[in-house]
Amino acid sequence: MSVSTAPAEQRRAHYRLLTQEVEALSCQIALPDEVQEIDLIDLSEGGIGILGYIPGLLLRPGVRYHGVRIELPQAGVLLADIEIRAVQDVQLRNGIRTVRSGAQFLALTVPAQQLIQRYILQAERKRLARLHPTD
Repeated sequence: MSVSTAPAEQRRAHYRLLTQEVEALSCQIALPDEVQEIDLIDLSEGGIGILGYIPGLLLRPGVRYHGVRIELPQAGVLLADIEIRAVQDVQLRNGIRTVRSGAQFLALTVPAQQLIQRYILQAERKRLARLHPTD
């Protein structure tokens, strides 16, 4: 019996990096009175997956946030505009109920796309090195 360590096949326009397989990421969203930080569950050139709910942070399809800041370790800082595209209630493995939201990047610049590509490649290399250490 063989066990595959490859991520599940993805049928989407952009490869999605699941953050729980590499390192935790979060994004900072500026609200009128404060900046809120919320956890990301995935990242791709197309957008982000957000996990959690913060009072005052409206997560509803069609809502846009400008200047969202995502620090990509050892790659740089991504500043982007996003639009919430999908929201669903989820129950975590520990039984806690929360919200999972999908957001699409709006008009990403080529340098921003390259930053995401570079980060995903670095993160995948690290993940594979942990799975297959060299002696």
